[in-house]
Amino acid sequence: MDRRGIMRKFLRLGGNSLEMLSSAGRYLALAAFLALPVFIFAEVVSRYLFRFPLAFVIEISEYLLLVCGLMGAAYLLEVDRHITIDLVVSHLPSHWRRVCSIVNSIAGVLLCAVLVWKGWEAIIHVYRNGFHSMGLGVPLFPFYSVIPLASLILGLQFVVRIWKGSQKLDSSHFEEAESTANK
Repeated sequence: MDRRGIMRKFLRLGGNSLEMLSSAGRYLALAAFLALPVFIFAEVVSRYLFRFPLAFVIEISEYLLLVCGLMGAAYLLEVDRHITIDLVVSHLPSHWRRVCSIVNSIAGVLLCAVLVWKGWEAIIHVYRNGFHSMGLGVPLFPFYSVIPLASLILGLQFVVRIWKGSQKLDSSHFEEAESTANK
């Protein structure tokens, strides 16, 4: 088996694991999204009907929003449903759109690497200093761990996207060269 075959097999195996992680992140984000209005509704009812505000709801809502935004991002990238601004790129030839996608994905990997790195530094800092949440009184490091974990999964999804984009780029370049030679 040649190097490309080994790489394809490795990426297929890793891709399946990454799909499972992305899917788990998707369901976690969905659960957080569904829990958010429940907590807010409970707060409104408690505050206005019983004159007893639930102080922890704001804090929990912040953590749930973090989970919603970050844990679903890798899945959205996997199924190509993330937000794109393609005002210029959509008018480019397909070859250059692929190049722009690869460059965008490389920037995404770099950003995710910084988020993983700085996120782990923040977790270590919070853990060593014993920081707890003000409303709930629970340790903060599990909530902070969402940032590097989600960034790692998203970064790996960008790597897969780079790999797939480069494969398409190679094949499209070969097809363009072949069609030019036949003319």
